[in-house]
Amino acid sequence: MILLNSQGKTSTPLLTKQRISISSSGGLIALHVGNVKLEMPYDAALQLGTMLRVHAKKEKRYVGDNRHWSVIGMLEDAEAIVKETQARRWA
Repeated sequence: MILLNSQGKTSTPLLTKQRISISSSGGLIALHVGNVKLEMPYDAALQLGTMLRVHAKKEKRYVGDNRHWSVIGMLEDAEAIVKETQARRWA
């Protein structure tokens, strides 16, 4: 990542590469970034995922990236996960 200061000159990066991973346990989704762990319920994770996709798509257009991916990744059936989680809560 290249950052420019107010004079348009290269500045020191504020962010460094971090290990990023996602896991789930006990009805919570955990986002790991470096040594930080953020746990959230599935509905918040779905909302966060949507927000990331919307903004990434906007920025992709802004930078002129015209690559097209026919398959982004394997997605699990979110509706089935929601129903399963709700069933556990009410059990």
